[in-house]
Amino acid sequence: MLSDPNNYATIQDELDGLNAWGYLPSAVAAVANDPDSLLLLTIPKSGTTWLRYLLVNYAVQQRRPDADRIGYTGLKRFSTEREYLRSERNPVRSEMRPFLPKYGMRRLLYQHPRRHEMFTDVEEHGGKKLLGYRNPLDYLVSNYFYFHEYRDGRRDQADGPSDLIDGYVRYWAL
Repeated sequence: MLSDPNNYATIQDELDGLNAWGYLPSAVAAVANDPDSLLLLTIPKSGTTWLRYLLVNYAVQQRRPDADRIGYTGLKRFSTEREYLRSERNPVRSEMRPFLPKYGMRRLLYQHPRRHEMFTDVEEHGGKKLLGYRNPLDYLVSNYFYFHEYRDGRRDQADGPSDLIDGYVRYWAL
């Protein structure tokens, strides 16, 4: 039940919270929601690429212990960003290499869950999920350097990572 049916702003806010993905072509849905895939979930700047790197190279070594290490550019042969796949910004690639077939996982998908669609989006995925988590203080230090220290236009907005705590507490908690 809506909290105040006479207040349009309240109604719109509550309706916006019900957003779900629209129709997905069957080929896209089959990959994005594949029950034989692993979905790596992380928030931005939490080591998603490093985790993909470790998981993909582990999978390759499981199949062929003498195989060369897969570099950054090779990660896309073994994994795909689920959000881009679902929005059809990345095509469904039939040539994507199997991930860990020995353990019943054909694909490695990854994404940064969006807070407003988290429940409908993440629950639609039928496979196993791996949640990557980063120490909040390490996260603040990384964001300070990435968004402030290395950006001339924003350098004077924060004197150090501790200046970012108030702004990031709510984001991190969500």
